Amino acid sequence: MASCSRERIIIPKESQCQDNTDYLFQDNYISPGVQLGSASFAPDGSSLASSRSTTAGLLLRNAHGQQRMTVANHGFLDSTEVYHPALNGTRIGEVVERWLALDTGLVKLDPSINFRNDDYFEASSPKRLMRSDELQLGEWFSCDGMSTGLVFLQYEGSRLMSPPRPADVRIEFSEFIEESILYSFGPSGAAVSDGLCGAPFLQDDSELRGVAGFFHRVSDHYCFAAVLDDVIAAGWSLA
Repeated sequence: MASCSRERIIIPKESQCQDNTDYLFQDNYISPGVQLGSASFAPDGSSLASSRSTTAGLLLRNAHGQQRMTVANHGFLDSTEVYHPALNGTRIGEVVERWLALDTGLVKLDPSINFRNDDYFEASSPKRLMRSDELQLGEWFSCDGMSTGLVFLQYEGSRLMSPPRPADVRIEFSEFIEESILYSFGPSGAAVSDGLCGAPFLQDDSELRGVAGFFHRVSDHYCFAAVLDDVIAAGWSLA
């Protein structure tokens, strides 16, 4: 199924701000690319300094039929509750599992929340998850985040490195991971920024539409994301 081309109500480039539209209220469902917010209180009830904003990923399903939405784990380190579009919006679920090396959290959505993978704004709708050995040098990908709009990425190779971490967060790790290196071109919104974290990037081909990873971080025009081999090996696929 091709993308339904959901239109953003707020375009980052034109508004000079993030797209904090409440798409759940507007359309009764959320989808890849919408804004997410964390709670302002930790599980023990203590107050947190601030709520982080990131971008929604995809709805995955495992061999047992469980469905989970992916998020950027570093956006929810101090709390487990997930809101859309921000803390003052609707609680949509709770982080129930964390893949620390991949900087990915799995969210169990609340029963009333509908999520659609097939409606990814200006990017194509995802078709499947990709292994690292399927990536081709020079291949084009795209992703669409609440802080940038549509961004085009070109795959330039991979490297082994320590798991990605935001500058103000320290998390121990036990092994190096394989990470894709991509060069970004022409976001339709503002410059590529950290608010894009969690957004899936997929082949910019209307027939293939494989998902190669989830946006983690950026350095100048270079973007980085862990490969999905371990996710696929664990039995997860698109819901």
